[in-house]
Amino acid sequence: MFDWKILAASFSALLVVSSVLVGGFGFTDILDKLSDWMGDSPLGGLVVAPVRATKPVTVILFPEYLELPLNDVSFSAGDTCFDDFTGMLHANLSSGTLSFSPGDTRLRVTVPLSDLTIDDVKIGRLSLNDIRFHVISHALDTSGENASLDVYDFSGKLGISQKFIRLDGNVTSVRGNGKDIV
Repeated sequence: MFDWKILAASFSALLVVSSVLVGGFGFTDILDKLSDWMGDSPLGGLVVAPVRATKPVTVILFPEYLELPLNDVSFSAGDTCFDDFTGMLHANLSSGTLSFSPGDTRLRVTVPLSDLTIDDVKIGRLSLNDIRFHVISHALDTSGENASLDVYDFSGKLGISQKFIRLDGNVTSVRGNGKDIV
């Protein structure tokens, strides 16, 4: 009879070797789906995506309009307070307004744009096209205009002003026009 512990150990060793060799080429997405599929089975806890190192970064964006997902954050926008807000933030810098749409509702709260800071923001992936940006990380200082920008696994502080949107925190990577920046 074949012991399930030997099978589990073999499977774990295969995953570790594969994650080292394949690393950042979408392998973590496969592991996440495999983990969901295995669920509460005895092998379910063995399938875990490798932890990716994070790097400190400041990303400054100069959009006319930007939508960002927010999850379980508390902040004040003008005279309006939001506690444990989950939904979409719509920042329209050209018209000077901020709109907030809580998840699973048609409600939309719009306030005049004033300087806003939101702590503890987490964004899995932010993909932007035709954007002007500025990225600062350690000694690296990179800018782009009319470019694409992808920010992966951001966690930190979000700042919005009349002229730009600023992300200060940690990321696993930042790519501009398909090339690694951070």
